[in-house]
Amino acid sequence: MAELRAKKKHWHDMAQDWKSTARGLRKSFRELQATEEANASLLTRGERSAKRRLRRPWRRLRGKAT
Repeated sequence: MAELRAKKKHWHDMAQDWKSTARGLRKSFRELQATEEANASLLTRGERSAKRRLRRPWRRLRGKAT
């Protein structure tokens, strides 16, 4: 039983390499997004902030007393 236990990865290690693969995917996706954003930089500032407001509506509440 001991040799099986030695082979088995600890859940933390599994979590770590799951995270690293996810991070790798995210990085490549971010590079793709960067090219798209270069194309989308033609948007006016108002449109961009409107988009941000759609994505994170709670950001506006931060300054105000809720």
